Amino acid sequence: MRKRGRASVSFPRFWILHDVIYTDDVRLGGQVSLFGPWTRIKIHPKYKDDIALHAHEAHHIAEHWATYWTHYFRYKYSPTYRLNSECAAYAKQWHTTPNADGETREVFARYLLTHYDLIRHFSDGAIRRSFAISLGEKTNTKTAAKRT
Repeated sequence: MRKRGRASVSFPRFWILHDVIYTDDVRLGGQVSLFGPWTRIKIHPKYKDDIALHAHEAHHIAEHWATYWTHYFRYKYSPTYRLNSECAAYAKQWHTTPNADGETREVFARYLLTHYDLIRHFSDGAIRRSFAISLGEKTNTKTAAKRT
């Protein structure tokens, strides 16, 4: 099942090059495909009205433009960049989630630990500390993953 649509969150400049597709063929709740200036957001239909998930994916598009289209390669080949990218996107999602609480935060932390191949490169504590930093919390930055 594929349905096209527009999310109700603000996307970065050149929004005309963004395509939002609602499909069952997606990992987790959503994902972004990048190719030069064209971006495609795929979101599971049950999350169609989830503004926080749209904000998470829109954050990745903003990173794509902010890094002059090198986001894909940095994300794929640099575990530190991928960690920081996902932590920032989940922080954006957490701040956009209505009534976000510690349980929501723990769900996002578990996603970071299990779905992005980060645990091979960082300890559980380093991933959680990086997420806490992205949320704006104060933590011991000496042991957090190196920020890029």
